[in-house]
Amino acid sequence: MSKHLSETWAEIVKKAWQDEGFKRRAISHPTEVLKEHGYDVHPNVQYKVIEEKSDGVHVHLSMPKKPGSKELEEKELKQISGGKKSSLS
Repeated sequence: MSKHLSETWAEIVKKAWQDEGFKRRAISHPTEVLKEHGYDVHPNVQYKVIEEKSDGVHVHLSMPKKPGSKELEEKELKQISGGKKSSLS
């Protein structure tokens, strides 16, 4: 059975704090490192690690793909909005 991402990531972070070489590898090749630590990575997910710096707060935003000629389906809208329903309907 695969471990949860949060559990796996906690193990990786702990090891990265102790080993600078491992930390660089976890940042540059997160999918491989997650697999090595027993996490069942999803083939359609791109894992990316961004190292925190002490120069302030960073907010990471994902740009969704541009929809084709059809309107977004409900499932796609929920993914973009974080699953919250709009009060504009």
